[in-house]
Amino acid sequence: MHEKENYIKVDLYSIDQEVLFSANNCKAEGNRIILTGRDFPKLDHKTIIRAVGYLRDGFVIMEGLVTISTDLQINLEILDHSEKEERRKDIKVKTEFNSKIVKAYRNRTCKYGLMIDAEMQTRDVSMSGICFYSNRRFFIKQALFFEFNQSKKPFVVEALVLRREIKHSKKDYKYRYGCELINLSTSHQQSICEYVFKVEIENHKKY
Repeated sequence: MHEKENYIKVDLYSIDQEVLFSANNCKAEGNRIILTGRDFPKLDHKTIIRAVGYLRDGFVIMEGLVTISTDLQINLEILDHSEKEERRKDIKVKTEFNSKIVKAYRNRTCKYGLMIDAEMQTRDVSMSGICFYSNRRFFIKQALFFEFNQSKKPFVVEALVLRREIKHSKKDYKYRYGCELINLSTSHQQSICEYVFKVEIENHKKY
């Protein structure tokens, strides 16, 4: 267990991967995690719960046993946990959502950008990168800003183009781009991390 690590947040899932709730007040003591808050759902004693603990530089996937459950506090005895996954590790999920590119720079050091409104559709997303389709022509090493609209509060993300391919398929878009996400704030890293894990669970349930 990561005794000296302070979790920013812990998400709890049922054994069937259904989201139960999130807790922002978290404390780890050996193999025990204590969650405090308000209006927690009542969980049966010794229920097996899956949890994701978010750290400032990564996250830990855990399985635990409910030992205390009230509307103000839930205690988990951790039975198993993964090694810490770094936020920038390339855990990639296939996902399609439409968004738009709002600004483009000649490169990552250029101070002057061009405001644009270009449609895009994602192919996959990871905590360090994104692959998307667009009809707009961009160049390798060009810096783009696109809207990440899959969180409760949409925000703009900066990405650096690493590769471009011309698509020869039934897709409505001409180009496919592979980009590295750069200059992410801690809160934006966490939002993308949460999204990637959520989609990973949803995709797992389909197959």
